Amino acid sequence: MRHIATYHLELTGLLPYVDGLIGYEDTTEHKPSPEPILKALALFNAKPRTTVYVGDHENDITAAKKAGISSCAVTYSARLSEMLSLQPEFVIDELLNLKDIV
Repeated sequence: MRHIATYHLELTGLLPYVDGLIGYEDTTEHKPSPEPILKALALFNAKPRTTVYVGDHENDITAAKKAGISSCAVTYSARLSEMLSLQPEFVIDELLNLKDIV
């Protein structure tokens, strides 16, 4: 939900770096539906072919694939094997590794 995500972004000092946020209440369908990702693409006027979605759950990988964008799994997830079975395009050990794939 938006208020929970905002709270955690504030807590970690990351909120100033976030240009937009799609919360649970912003869509009628939720992951693994692509609707939240498609809404974010529209919000940022982003092109699917140049977008990567980073997730820690297999629903994230599924939603990204349904939205027609690249997916990236994080290795510190308890759901890593489930995500890897869906063959994400990228796998990273920490978010800092994003710079190597974008």
